[in-house]
Order: sequence, then structure tokens, then C-alpha cells
Amino acid sequence: MATGTELLKEVLTATGGEVENLPDNLVSTLLKAITASIGENGGAGIQKIEQTTTSTADGGNNVLTITLTDGTTTTFTVKNGSKGSAGAAGKDGVAGINGTNGKDGTNGVDGKSAYQYAQDGGYTGTEEAFGAALAQLLADGTGETT
Repeated sequence: MATGTELLKEVLTATGGEVENLPDNLVSTLLKAITASIGENGGAGIQKIEQTTTSTADGGNNVLTITLTDGTTTTFTVKNGSKGSAGAAGKDGVAGINGTNGKDGTNGVDGKSAYQYAQDGGYTGTEEAFGAALAQLLADGTGETT
């Protein structure tokens, strides 16, 4: 039969040192370990169990110190396992609402007029003559000036 110390080590190793939310089968094993420990130590009971060394590193050691009612202590070292691999990426969240529109920009510089482009292209007449020629084109719809 396993000693109380062996049973305690089994429980603490199986739980990674977490004793707050033990599964029922480990609670039963822990109770057996406490009972056996009391018998092994001449009737002394467990006064307190405290974690005296804490490690969160892979392979790190956590030490639990058990103090009995007769003042004697014993320690248990629980070795951390390796961290698991990263889980899959979660689903994208719902799209957020659009923000407010920004301010209008400043107006650009005025562009060239049709007359100015005509001058650049070699037209030598006046702006009034150019305007009259455009008006005639629009009026007769031929696209030719006379």
C-alpha cells in the first residue's frame, strides 16, 4: 500500500499543485493521503499546507510545505509541465461603425480657360472674337466657324 506521502505526491503532481478545484477522484486520494499521514506520524494531523516556492516557468518547481500539528514539516516539489501550443486564431469580430467625415480641403487653383488653351495652341484673336466663334458653333451645331 502507498504511504500517505506517496499519495500526497501523486495528487499534487496530477494537479500541478493546484489544490482549489480538485476532481472528485483526486479529493478521495487526498483524503486517503491525509489519513495515512496522520497514522504514519503517530497521530499528528495536518495543521496547514502552503505553497512556499512558486514558479510559472516550463519545468519550474513549486514547493509545498506541509506543517503537522506536532510542529514537524515536510515538503513536496511539484514540477511544472511544458506550456501547450498556441490555440487557433479566433473569428473576426463584427465590423465597427463608420467614423465621422473629415473636413473639406481647401480649394485648388483655378485652371486655364478655353481661350487660354486656344492661345497656347496658336490662336491669335481676341477673347471676344473667340467667345463669338464658340457661340456660333453652338448655335448652328456644325462645329465649323465662318
